[in-house]
Amino acid sequence: QGYEVTRESQNQFTVKAQKLTVAIAGKCDLIARQEDLVWIIDVKTGRPRASDQAQVMIYMYLLLLARPELQGMKIKGLLVYGDHEHVIEPEGVDRQFVQALQSLIKRLANTREPAVKVPAWSECQFCDISAIHCPERVEQPDRAVGTIDHL
Repeated sequence: QGYEVTRESQNQFTVKAQKLTVAIAGKCDLIARQEDLVWIIDVKTGRPRASDQAQVMIYMYLLLLARPELQGMKIKGLLVYGDHEHVIEPEGVDRQFVQALQSLIKRLANTREPAVKVPAWSECQFCDISAIHCPERVEQPDRAVGTIDHL
């Protein structure tokens, strides 16, 4: 259809914060460019999740910072699922979204305050830190169990 398309490893980018010692790196599946229109495309194999849309919106924002040649172009996002597609309009990456993302980056980069611990077996099962060194570690699946008296 006349688009110039780049794939995964060609789409790697890094954005460094000027005031924080932090860098954000990413790599979207596809970038399709035609004249002044750029599509940021991510292909998903599972069910749609809110994080899918957030991921593409982050790409849409950060790629403008990492690639000056995209400045002034219309950037759209596209999530491709097995049975449908979802378009993300450039207006979705608005001031409120950018402020929320910047706030998250500042919180993650904060080395003065420890992160709030929210242990869960679904996360702890993949962690190599033992219960000896992490008293918050959850060793068993967190499943609520109840009884019904009248049955």
